[in-house]
Amino acid sequence: MFFLYQILVALFAAVVAVPWTLARIAAGRAGWMELRQRLGLEGRPVDGDEARVLVHAVSAGEVAAAEPVVRELALQAPHLSILLTWGNSSGGAAAARLEASLPKISGLGLLPWDLAVLLKAWLRRISPSAVVIAETEIWPALFLVCAELNIPLFVINGRVYDKDVPRYACLKPFLRRVLSAAQWVGAQSHRQRRNFIRIGAEPGKVEAIGNTKFDLAPTSSPVELPGVETSDLILLAGSTHWPEEEWLLDCLPGLKARFPSLKLVLAPRRMNRIKAIEKASMRKGLRWVRWSQAEASASWDVLIVDRFGILPGLYGQSAVAFIGGTLKNRGGHNPLEAAVAGRCAVMTGPFVENFRAIVEGMEQADALLRVPGPEMLHDCLTALLSDPARRRRMSQAALRFLASRRGASTICADRLLHRLRPAPDGRRSDPSNASCDSRDRDVRRPPSPSQDPPHPLALPLGTKRH
Repeated sequence: MFFLYQILVALFAAVVAVPWTLARIAAGRAGWMELRQRLGLEGRPVDGDEARVLVHAVSAGEVAAAEPVVRELALQAPHLSILLTWGNSSGGAAAARLEASLPKISGLGLLPWDLAVLLKAWLRRISPSAVVIAETEIWPALFLVCAELNIPLFVINGRVYDKDVPRYACLKPFLRRVLSAAQWVGAQSHRQRRNFIRIGAEPGKVEAIGNTKFDLAPTSSPVELPGVETSDLILLAGSTHWPEEEWLLDCLPGLKARFPSLKLVLAPRRMNRIKAIEKASMRKGLRWVRWSQAEASASWDVLIVDRFGILPGLYGQSAVAFIGGTLKNRGGHNPLEAAVAGRCAVMTGPFVENFRAIVEGMEQADALLRVPGPEMLHDCLTALLSDPARRRRMSQAALRFLASRRGASTICADRLLHRLRPAPDGRRSDPSNASCDSRDRDVRRPPSPSQDPPHPLALPLGTKRH
């Protein structure tokens, strides 16, 4: 099975991935470094015996899951160096922010394609003491090469979507072999722990510890919006999908008639939506500007965010934050980055399958408003924008909700360091001797799956692509 998988990945790389990357290089949208990283040709050998942990987080959502764990590792084990890899440009932008804030972090670039011959040479060159995978990047060659090279591999904030379990279960004999390479899996919930076991993970290696994203700290680099007065009301729509931008733009003229100082900030999930949003804004007679072209004196009704890495810093400037992928059935995106800002009232649509437990928990805590559908968007926005006291109550309730569920990152760091610590005979601690069955543990954190784009060669086990 693994041999067939490697043939498929090699064919995909030769026929699709390499030509696609070369086309992007020719168009000036990528550099030769990207191809070298995908081929495992980058990554300098590390001199000396310094312990180093390689952390892979494919996109911005996975970087958000890994960040609290990385910070905890840096706190508990200052001797460790952290090497970061990612799978796409949004993951790279988020990793760059994290690298800038912690001196022990070094960004390595894109993870090589999942071919054993590439990964083996690459891992031998960078020589990590351990590999940490955020969420569900189950790359068979990476897992099995780590086992072959005796490199401990861990999964943090692990989750497997319920809808994917039957598909993965069809590959259970193969996945059992792949997942056996993991020393430990920290799952987001008991439900996620069961899902890992159902697709082939060893029960003794999977522990339900909670969601590390609850440990996110507010961004230390708030983003100043150009052309905004202190009296302006900011409605931020983050990670939007079509036609959510159209629906929000439809609402804006009516909302501005009641709230003249209202400004809309749109951060689409896909950058290829930028031109369509500009055209829609023009059709509706709205003044628009791109973030990259805005000046401090700019006058606008709609600011379109055309750069990765800015969104987390914008939540703290907003009165209301709408979380995209929820009015259109895309499974939703994580509301926790907005909640941790501690200022904005958080709003979603009805489609929140990927974050249902978090959204329902925030609703019960009066920390989130869920809109029944696009036809109610205008009325719900009006209700929040006209009630500053309610917005304050919701933002404070969100902070209390987060505080009640923190702690998973500390547990992750403890488990990783325990398994990396040499035993008295000089060997690493044997993870099979430590029980990971946490059925009796109080896991207060609900599951929070993320649907960020995967490594380009999603064959067949990468995170789901929209």
